[in-house]
Amino acid sequence: MKHLAILALTAMVGTTTSLAIAQNAPPQPSPAMRQQMKQMHRQMLQIHRTERTQMLEALTPAHRALLASIAGQLATAMKPNLRSAAQRLDAALSPAESRAILGAAKSAHMKMHAEWLAARKQFMAAHPKMRAMEMHPMRRPNAGHQAHPKPDAGRLLLRVTSPGGGMMMPMRPRMMMHRTRS
Repeated sequence: MKHLAILALTAMVGTTTSLAIAQNAPPQPSPAMRQQMKQMHRQMLQIHRTERTQMLEALTPAHRALLASIAGQLATAMKPNLRSAAQRLDAALSPAESRAILGAAKSAHMKMHAEWLAARKQFMAAHPKMRAMEMHPMRRPNAGHQAHPKPDAGRLLLRVTSPGGGMMMPMRPRMMMHRTRS
């Protein structure tokens, strides 16, 4: 009888602990939300591919060969100097090439940001409890961070042609999906 009472008490405590943990746990994405994340990821990749294509098409054949040479040197260098490589590229580009590269990057950035905002809005609508976290200053993206320096065309070319292609941000939702699956 004593064991039965202990077992019942343990089950009760376990249930209330599980409920408390579940109430404080962050919301898990639903299958529909996961599908939206996959769709956003696909759209981000397409925007990135378009950006890369526009940048490479803006280059003369000689500058495309220079980019390939510099990228190869960076890949095989014991201590690659990205800043120097970007400066070499930037100095070689014509003003028209630089404008086209900067324009493609700005357009892609604006499109990706719009996609991210739309996905965030959908997430917030689906999870109203997250609004409190949204307003907390310590949880705001880039809270207290300084702005990045204005990118130059050489640095942007190296970013889109490097392995991974500068696509770390769009990968984040995909990584989150894998982490939440149990």
